[in-house]
Amino acid sequence: KDKSNNSYCVIKQLFPENINNYEKAKYLFYQEAQRLEEVGNHPQIPTLLDSFQEGNEQYLVQEYIPGQNLAQELTESGAFTEIEIKQLLNNLLPVLQFIHEKQKNIIISTC
Repeated sequence: KDKSNNSYCVIKQLFPENINNYEKAKYLFYQEAQRLEEVGNHPQIPTLLDSFQEGNEQYLVQEYIPGQNLAQELTESGAFTEIEIKQLLNNLLPVLQFIHEKQKNIIISTC
C-alpha cells in the first residue's frame, strides 16, 4: 500500500499445482521477484511494488497496466497485418534489449 500510491495493482500469489514441487516453486517465485526488481524501471515493464511472504503464502504486487492482452486483441481485431507485426516488433525489441543488457550487467557483477 505504501508504494502503490493508492493506484490499482496486480497481486500474484504462489499457488503451485503440484505440492511435491512446492520448494522448487517457492524458489522460482522468489527468483521472479528478484528479476522483476532488477528490470523494473522501464516504462514498458510493470513496476514491482512489493514481494512478501505471509505465513506459507508468497505474493508479488505489481503495477496494473490497463489494456487488452494479445488474445483479446486478436479476437477483437483479427490477425495482424504485416505492418502491424513490424510495429509490434519495433515496440518489443527495445524492451528485450533493455532486459538483455540488465541480465548481462547482473551476470558480470556477480562473477
